[in-house]
Amino acid sequence: MKVAILTQPLATNYGGILQAWALQQILYRMGHSPVTVDRHYDQRSEVSLMPGRVKRFLQDVALRLKGKTLYQCHLDYVREQQAAFIKSHIQLSPRLESDVALRKYFAANQFDSVVVGSDQVWRPRYSPRPQTYFLDFFDCFKDSHPRRVAYAASFGVNEWEYSPQLSSECRSLAQEFDGISVREKSAIELCRDNLGVDAELVLDPTLLLDHHDYVASFCDGKECRNKGVYTYILDDDPAKATFVSEVARRLKLPTYMCQPRSRQTVINHSELPEYQFPPTDAWVRGFRDADFVVTDSFHGTIFALLFEKPFISIVNLDRGSARFESLLRLVGLEDRMITNIAEASFDHLLAPMDFSMPRERLAKARARSFAFLESHL
Repeated sequence: MKVAILTQPLATNYGGILQAWALQQILYRMGHSPVTVDRHYDQRSEVSLMPGRVKRFLQDVALRLKGKTLYQCHLDYVREQQAAFIKSHIQLSPRLESDVALRKYFAANQFDSVVVGSDQVWRPRYSPRPQTYFLDFFDCFKDSHPRRVAYAASFGVNEWEYSPQLSSECRSLAQEFDGISVREKSAIELCRDNLGVDAELVLDPTLLLDHHDYVASFCDGKECRNKGVYTYILDDDPAKATFVSEVARRLKLPTYMCQPRSRQTVINHSELPEYQFPPTDAWVRGFRDADFVVTDSFHGTIFALLFEKPFISIVNLDRGSARFESLLRLVGLEDRMITNIAEASFDHLLAPMDFSMPRERLAKARARSFAFLESHL
């Protein structure tokens, strides 16, 4: 079966890239032929973009005379490793930068099913255009009727963020789906109350594989290069840095990470290599090698869980806590999640962890997730 996958644009987010890779791996194993639609934000015309490009170029020239440079002018270099991983590991459509291009692509390709997900595809602030992820372009199909399936679609938050008009549009579109599954328990109620549809709870695609799959794909034959407290912090601040240092001090372990410096508008030209995103496989190996993990990332939490590493998840409320809460309650590890660093109990958080119950619960959730895919594709 030929399956199209609609997910968030793939760029530099390790979790976003790996959930796309994992879903393709699962569909391959099920005997399907998946392709991830390379949908990006609508691009303005080259003419309209030219003034901004000229301005950035002149700013960069002036800064270089002072030994500095604009971060924005080096995005291709900064993203080079990630782009190489996506190109070599994920089957992609041509890059599509408009609704017109999207419609033409689907009209020219006879897909048997279209899968929306995973990641926060149904969160307005993160999606290029929410209606696209409810498949409002399906009128481009004249002679075929692909199945519409949402797999682990996410709103990211517990509350409804759609305007009345957007709610009305998406409600009509959602009711045309053949099957809807979501990543967070709270999303089941959001779907029922606001879209008028029933939804099933399933796992993020990265959790459909186990750690052996990741070791075989990205770690096999690679020696352990680091030991200690592995950190993956998306939104760094002094309080988090102090917290990580205290964890390391109490555990008597060094810290290490596999991510670039936080992005800044202006950086020293000589430091440019430090802002490049490390390879995705190296990021995965960081979890394999860790003695302990501290992260504020949902997918960072997932990989600590997959590799059964003791971990602490610092929830960033602005990014959304629903996915953390749903996953950790599912596996019985909600006590690993903290929202207030100042109130953290180190005696509890640094105590040894038993992964036997989470392992068992994940196995059951995987079975339910596979059953959803098998029954709706």
